[in-house]
Amino acid sequence: MFGGLFDGVALATSSPAQLRAIDERLYAHDDLYADVAYNTGGFQWWERDAVDRLFPTSGRVFVWAAGGGREMVEFARRGFAVEGCEYNSALAAGVDVAFDHAGTRHGRMHACERDMWPPTATGPYQALVLGWSSYSLVRGRGTRVELLERAASVLDPGAPMLLSYFAATDAHRYIRSVALGGRLTARWFGVSAPERGDMLTPNFAHMFEEQGLRAEVEAAGFEIVEISTVGVARAVCRRVVMSDDRSDGCL
Repeated sequence: MFGGLFDGVALATSSPAQLRAIDERLYAHDDLYADVAYNTGGFQWWERDAVDRLFPTSGRVFVWAAGGGREMVEFARRGFAVEGCEYNSALAAGVDVAFDHAGTRHGRMHACERDMWPPTATGPYQALVLGWSSYSLVRGRGTRVELLERAASVLDPGAPMLLSYFAATDAHRYIRSVALGGRLTARWFGVSAPERGDMLTPNFAHMFEEQGLRAEVEAAGFEIVEISTVGVARAVCRRVVMSDDRSDGCL
């Protein structure tokens, strides 16, 4: 409980720049994302299962928060035209290395700012992957929904999106403690309280209840096709087909 209270205080008093710096240093010094064997090792089992069953077999696919390029390389191997972005420059530097070692066609990398959709990624794309648990690293519901809205705007109607996240399963006591510490700090110092589900791991992350995840996805123009918390929590979503999509002859 006390750890949660402390995290609530820290979240309420830390600036966005401080939290971003912690996250960027953490991943920049994680040797896993610089490991060529890892970055050319293909999909994780849960990614492979989702892509094999619910993704198209060809087309343009975008990987947001691509890390060292692992998912991008595997999509290229499968014959997709793959594009991606990675806001952590230390991780992005490994993408070209991974493609060179894999011996496959390079995917296009777009410059982007943290938590934002790259303005040069205009699609249309037939599928989207958000890098492993990267959605949970985006701070603020409004920012997350805007990110998904921008993504939806460049996806074909009905196109799938694989979104992995941190689930709140078995962490309800911690979540309550963080929320309490954040509220008390916000009242005392006149600052904004963290959202329920925010945590430090030690970098910022957000844990989702299924209902909250569904609400964000639906607000951005997606619907959830399937969801699972077995192993890695993830959802396969689909861009909702709108009436103007039909009138434009997209389907």
